[in-house]
Amino acid sequence: MSYSQVTFSRVREYLMNANDSSPGTKTPMGAQPTVMMFQFPVAPRENYNEVYPGIIIGDKVCSKDKGQLKALGVTHVVNCCQGIKLNQVDSDAAYFRDAGIDFHGIKALDHSSYNMTPHFSAAAKFIEKALKSNGKIYVHCSMGISRSATVVLAFLLLKQNLGLMEAVKTIRAKREVFPNEGFIRQLCILESTLHTSL
Repeated sequence: MSYSQVTFSRVREYLMNANDSSPGTKTPMGAQPTVMMFQFPVAPRENYNEVYPGIIIGDKVCSKDKGQLKALGVTHVVNCCQGIKLNQVDSDAAYFRDAGIDFHGIKALDHSSYNMTPHFSAAAKFIEKALKSNGKIYVHCSMGISRSATVVLAFLLLKQNLGLMEAVKTIRAKREVFPNEGFIRQLCILESTLHTSL
Protein backbone atom coordinates (compact mmCIF):
# COMPACT_ATOMS: atom_id res chain seq x y z
CA MET A 1 0.00 0.00 0.00
CA SER A 2 1.14 3.53 -0.69
CA TYR A 3 1.49 6.22 1.93
CA SER A 4 2.67 9.79 2.16
CA GLN A 5 6.43 9.91 2.68
CA VAL A 6 5.96 13.56 3.64
CA THR A 7 3.58 12.62 6.46
CA PHE A 8 5.94 9.85 7.62
CA SER A 9 8.88 12.27 7.73
CA ARG A 10 6.86 14.97 9.51
CA VAL A 11 5.61 12.55 12.17
CA ARG A 12 9.03 11.04 12.77
CA GLU A 13 10.72 14.46 12.89
CA TYR A 14 8.09 15.78 15.30
CA LEU A 15 8.58 12.83 17.65
CA MET A 16 12.37 13.14 17.51
CA ASN A 17 12.27 16.90 18.13
CA ALA A 18 9.79 16.46 20.97
CA ASN A 19 12.50 14.61 22.90
CA ASP A 20 14.20 17.88 23.75
CA SER A 21 11.10 19.40 25.28
CA SER A 22 8.70 18.44 27.98
CA PRO A 23 5.22 17.14 27.11
CA GLY A 24 2.97 19.97 26.03
CA THR A 25 5.74 22.01 24.44
CA LYS A 26 5.13 22.60 20.77
CA THR A 27 7.90 22.25 18.23
CA PRO A 28 8.17 25.29 15.95
CA MET A 29 7.09 24.53 12.40
CA GLY A 30 10.07 24.06 10.11
CA ALA A 31 12.47 23.49 13.00
CA GLN A 32 15.45 21.36 12.14
CA PRO A 33 15.91 17.99 13.90
CA THR A 34 18.10 18.38 16.98
CA VAL A 35 18.64 14.68 17.57
CA MET A 36 20.90 12.30 15.69
CA MET A 37 19.06 9.63 13.69
CA PHE A 38 20.42 6.77 15.81
CA GLN A 39 19.53 8.30 19.17
CA PHE A 40 16.74 6.64 21.12
CA PRO A 41 13.74 8.66 22.28
CA VAL A 42 13.40 9.90 25.82
CA ALA A 43 11.75 7.31 28.05
CA PRO A 44 8.44 8.26 29.68
CA ARG A 45 8.84 9.99 33.02
CA GLU A 46 5.89 8.11 34.54
CA ASN A 47 4.56 4.56 34.41
CA TYR A 48 1.30 5.75 32.87
CA ASN A 49 -0.43 8.88 31.57
CA GLU A 50 -3.98 9.67 30.51
CA VAL A 51 -3.38 10.68 26.90
CA TYR A 52 -6.99 11.17 25.79
CA PRO A 53 -10.17 11.38 27.88
CA GLY A 54 -10.69 7.88 29.28
CA ILE A 55 -7.55 6.40 27.68
CA ILE A 56 -4.41 5.71 29.69
CA ILE A 57 -1.19 4.55 28.04
CA GLY A 58 1.16 2.78 30.40
CA ASP A 59 3.86 0.20 30.89
CA LYS A 60 3.91 -3.34 32.26
CA VAL A 61 4.55 -2.23 35.86
CA CYS A 62 0.97 -1.15 36.46
CA SER A 63 -0.59 -3.53 33.93
CA LYS A 64 -0.88 -6.51 36.31
CA ASP A 65 -1.61 -4.54 39.48
CA LYS A 66 -5.38 -4.97 39.61
CA GLY A 67 -5.65 -2.89 42.77
CA GLN A 68 -3.92 0.08 41.21
CA LEU A 69 -5.91 -0.26 38.00
CA LYS A 70 -9.16 -0.25 39.98
CA ALA A 71 -7.94 2.79 41.96
CA LEU A 72 -7.40 4.58 38.64
CA GLY A 73 -10.96 3.72 37.62
CA VAL A 74 -9.86 1.33 34.88
CA THR A 75 -12.67 -0.83 33.51
CA HIS A 76 -10.90 -2.18 30.40
CA VAL A 77 -7.36 -3.29 29.57
CA VAL A 78 -5.73 -3.63 26.16
CA ASN A 79 -2.51 -5.64 26.40
CA CYS A 80 -0.56 -4.87 23.21
CA CYS A 81 2.29 -7.23 24.16
CA GLN A 82 0.45 -10.38 25.24
CA GLY A 83 2.70 -13.40 25.61
CA ILE A 84 5.47 -15.01 27.65
CA LYS A 85 8.57 -13.89 25.74
CA LEU A 86 10.91 -11.02 26.54
CA ASN A 87 9.10 -7.64 26.39
CA GLN A 88 5.71 -9.34 26.61
CA VAL A 89 3.21 -9.52 29.47
CA ASP A 90 1.37 -12.74 30.28
CA SER A 91 -2.16 -11.60 31.07
CA ASP A 92 -5.56 -12.59 29.72
CA ALA A 93 -9.28 -12.18 30.32
CA ALA A 94 -9.26 -14.74 33.16
CA TYR A 95 -6.60 -12.75 35.05
CA PHE A 96 -8.85 -9.67 35.23
CA ARG A 97 -12.21 -11.39 35.68
CA ASP A 98 -12.33 -11.09 39.49
CA ALA A 99 -11.61 -7.36 39.22
CA GLY A 100 -14.48 -6.84 36.78
CA ILE A 101 -12.09 -5.54 34.11
CA ASP A 102 -12.75 -6.38 30.46
CA PHE A 103 -9.70 -7.49 28.46
CA HIS A 104 -8.46 -7.37 24.89
CA GLY A 105 -5.12 -8.95 24.01
CA ILE A 106 -2.77 -8.35 21.08
CA LYS A 107 0.25 -10.63 20.67
CA ALA A 108 2.41 -7.97 19.02
CA LEU A 109 6.17 -7.69 18.84
CA ASP A 110 7.91 -4.33 18.90
CA HIS A 111 9.95 -4.49 15.74
CA SER A 112 9.49 -2.55 12.53
CA SER A 113 8.67 -5.62 10.42
CA TYR A 114 5.76 -6.69 12.65
CA ASN A 115 2.37 -5.99 11.04
CA MET A 116 0.09 -4.23 13.52
CA THR A 117 -2.53 -3.40 10.88
CA PRO A 118 -4.70 -6.52 11.41
CA HIS A 119 -5.18 -5.49 15.06
CA PHE A 120 -6.30 -1.90 14.42
CA SER A 121 -10.01 -2.42 13.80
CA ALA A 122 -10.77 -4.82 16.67
CA ALA A 123 -8.78 -2.78 19.18
CA ALA A 124 -10.43 0.47 18.06
CA LYS A 125 -13.89 -1.11 18.42
CA PHE A 126 -13.01 -2.39 21.91
CA ILE A 127 -11.78 1.06 22.99
CA GLU A 128 -14.78 2.81 21.45
CA LYS A 129 -17.22 0.45 23.20
CA ALA A 130 -15.46 1.02 26.52
CA LEU A 131 -15.62 4.81 26.20
CA LYS A 132 -19.29 4.74 25.16
CA SER A 133 -20.06 2.84 28.38
CA ASN A 134 -18.23 5.55 30.38
CA GLY A 135 -15.32 3.19 30.96
CA LYS A 136 -11.64 3.93 31.30
CA ILE A 137 -9.06 1.97 29.31
CA TYR A 138 -5.49 1.08 30.25
CA VAL A 139 -3.62 0.42 26.99
CA HIS A 140 -0.17 -0.97 27.60
CA CYS A 141 2.87 -2.68 26.20
CA SER A 142 6.20 -3.30 27.90
CA MET A 143 7.24 0.35 28.25
CA GLY A 144 4.16 2.22 27.01
CA ILE A 145 6.05 3.79 24.12
CA SER A 146 5.54 1.99 20.80
CA ARG A 147 2.93 -0.78 20.52
CA SER A 148 0.41 0.79 22.89
CA ALA A 149 0.84 4.23 21.33
CA THR A 150 0.31 2.73 17.87
CA VAL A 151 -2.99 1.14 18.92
CA VAL A 152 -4.27 4.37 20.49
CA LEU A 153 -3.21 6.37 17.43
CA ALA A 154 -5.10 3.92 15.20
CA PHE A 155 -8.18 4.39 17.41
CA LEU A 156 -7.95 8.17 17.05
CA LEU A 157 -7.75 7.86 13.26
CA LEU A 158 -10.49 5.25 12.93
CA LYS A 159 -13.00 6.39 15.53
CA GLN A 160 -12.27 10.07 16.26
CA ASN A 161 -11.51 11.15 12.68
CA LEU A 162 -8.21 12.77 13.64
CA GLY A 163 -5.42 13.10 11.11
CA LEU A 164 -2.24 11.25 12.00
CA MET A 165 -0.21 14.36 12.81
CA GLU A 166 -2.99 15.73 15.02
CA ALA A 167 -3.32 12.38 16.79
CA VAL A 168 0.44 12.17 17.38
CA LYS A 169 0.53 15.69 18.84
CA THR A 170 -2.46 14.90 21.05
CA ILE A 171 -0.79 11.86 22.59
CA ARG A 172 2.75 13.26 22.69
CA ALA A 173 1.49 16.27 24.66
CA LYS A 174 0.72 13.83 27.50
CA ARG A 175 3.32 11.05 27.22
CA GLU A 176 6.77 10.49 25.69
CA VAL A 177 5.78 7.95 23.03
CA PHE A 178 7.65 6.84 19.94
CA PRO A 179 6.21 4.10 17.72
CA ASN A 180 8.90 2.33 15.73
CA GLU A 181 9.32 3.32 12.08
CA GLY A 182 7.40 0.31 10.76
CA PHE A 183 4.42 1.20 12.92
CA ILE A 184 4.56 4.84 11.81
CA ARG A 185 4.47 3.67 8.18
CA GLN A 186 1.47 1.44 8.94
CA LEU A 187 -0.34 4.39 10.52
CA CYS A 188 0.47 6.51 7.45
CA ILE A 189 -1.05 3.78 5.27
CA LEU A 190 -4.13 3.68 7.51
CA GLU A 191 -4.55 7.44 7.20
CA SER A 192 -4.13 7.24 3.41
CA THR A 193 -6.68 4.41 3.20
CA LEU A 194 -9.21 6.36 5.26
CA HIS A 195 -8.83 9.45 3.06
CA THR A 196 -9.13 7.35 -0.10
CA SER A 197 -12.35 5.73 1.10
CA LEU A 198 -14.09 9.04 1.79
